Order: sequence, then structure tokens, then C-alpha cells
Amino acid sequence: MDTSNFFIPLDFKCTITDELLEFAEGVAQDDWEIQRGFIVTMIPDEIIDKDPYLKAVKEVYKVLQVLVCLPPYTCYPWHKDLNRRTIINMPLNAQDKSCCVFTKKTEEEQYFEIAELKYEPATYYIFNTQEEHMVLNFSEKRYLLSFTLTGIKDVPFRQVADSLLKIEASLRLPA
Repeated sequence: MDTSNFFIPLDFKCTITDELLEFAEGVAQDDWEIQRGFIVTMIPDEIIDKDPYLKAVKEVYKVLQVLVCLPPYTCYPWHKDLNRRTIINMPLNAQDKSCCVFTKKTEEEQYFEIAELKYEPATYYIFNTQEEHMVLNFSEKRYLLSFTLTGIKDVPFRQVADSLLKIEASLRLPA
């Protein structure tokens, strides 16, 4: 199954993974809040701006930069996000202790093909939230960077993804 309309991994590796995980693990219980069914906390600009790719994305797009906490042994069932289309996701830990899958299923189908997003460490994924997807979280609390591009819900995924890939390519150009 072609997964390029579901997610696209970037070659540029995150430079602040350890700092983000340390930040997540240090957030006080009271500083996490529920937003649209997710346990989240905001990520300070001082951390995000240390990463060249995320900083470059912020120069082009308005973003909502949050960490998501997924408790052990939980499931976020099949869905399409209501208020966003294109995001950048990256798990900070427990890549092998969770499963994210996409499908093109219809309501009438009982059996359908799925595509698993096998997260790699320190890798950003351009993620199409308008495709059916679900997440299973297993034995560990999982933290996920979620970088929502706001104000562009009606812009097609491929158009935004191409723009994000151009930003990535610009960081590889010789100075």
C-alpha cells in the first residue's frame, strides 16, 4: 500500500530529542491538560528554536507546539482529526511499545488493508490527520512531539507536505 498520502518521514533528524524527553518527564502533573481527548502540555519556544528544522517551519507556518502523553495500555480508536490536516509528529520514546496504523477503509468494510507507521528514533513524520488512523500504546507511557500547522486545514496535504519537504531541502544546501 502506498503510504505517501498517510505519512512522509523526513531525512533531517531532530537535534533536540533528548531535551524534549527530559522536558516531558519533568512536567508537573498539574501542567498537563486535556485537549480534544489528548493529554498535552505546551513546549517552550526556547527548546523548539534550538532545532533548525522546527525553527524553519515556524518561520513559514503558524504552529501549535505540544507534547502529547499517551498512558500505558491505551487505544485511540479509528478516526480522522476534526480541526487539523497536516502535522509533524515524532515520538520521543517507546517507539517499539506502540503502534500507529492508517487505512483507506470505508464504513461498509469489515476487513480492510492497513499500513503501519514504524517510527524511527529522532525522525520527523509529516502526518495526514484527514486519513483514518489509530494508535495503540502498550507497556510504557509514551511522549510524542506534535507540531500542528494552524490555519491551513483546507490546504491539501500534498501541497503542505511539498512545502515542508522544501524547507528540509533548504537546510541541506551548502552555505
